Amino acid sequence: MRIVLLMCTGSTADAPRTRAAPNDMTPVAAPVPLDTTYPNRPSNMRLIGHFDGTVKEADGHAFGIADFGNWFDHNVPTDIQVVGDRTNPTGSGKALRFTYPSSDNKSGAANADTFTGGPYRELYVLMRVFFERSGWETFGNRFFYIGAAKNQRHHNASPTQFYVDRNGSALRVVVQNGVKEIALASYRPPPIGASVNPIAPGRWLTLEFHFVAESAPGARNGRARMWVNAQPAGSNNAVRWNTSGFDGMQWFAEAHRVPVTSYYRLGELYIAGKK
Repeated sequence: MRIVLLMCTGSTADAPRTRAAPNDMTPVAAPVPLDTTYPNRPSNMRLIGHFDGTVKEADGHAFGIADFGNWFDHNVPTDIQVVGDRTNPTGSGKALRFTYPSSDNKSGAANADTFTGGPYRELYVLMRVFFERSGWETFGNRFFYIGAAKNQRHHNASPTQFYVDRNGSALRVVVQNGVKEIALASYRPPPIGASVNPIAPGRWLTLEFHFVAESAPGARNGRARMWVNAQPAGSNNAVRWNTSGFDGMQWFAEAHRVPVTSYYRLGELYIAGKK
């Protein structure tokens, strides 16, 4: 059985603004110093895919990662575009900017139906993201599914959600296997969260996740770890993933409703697995 994970976001909003021109970057201060390696990556992981902000799509592969197909489900190609960004902590000088127009509610999506060498018992995902101050607190945005989207291929497990909710810009994970179960919640006290919620707009964030599947689907002994800027932000050793292996991914930059045009930048995506 394959697991499906979904990530969404929201954050503190400024006054509504009009949709930006394609290369109109929100001015930012110098980036917070970050470890531009992979500080909490477990040992002996196999690289599945890596993106550093410089490629939207190459030879039909989103992010330039071979396991992904092309970008789809977006009405305006410039809603996903590479822009110059000297603040990207990777040093690449660019980032992939996602625009959520209030008239459209989405940037787009891309599928990796399966991972090369998968399924994997353990999965490590790192993303460096910058939430531009816009309208995030007014809606919930999906980032990605692990497995594939519901109603797409390999969706026989209910989705697990990652999102920054509207109350205090709190990143949390909800496991939806019949009932909603919170696996990680950065705004809650340890162990499943952090003492002080580390999620904030207007600065670069390094989000790291390490997932370990269950010994058997439904065993409720899966594990999840989360770090923000290399600091622990949540831990859970009794997760009901409903799967014994993770496989495939869909980047799903879409929302149900976007009242204010909003933007985020992706500076890096790193995916690795272990059998």
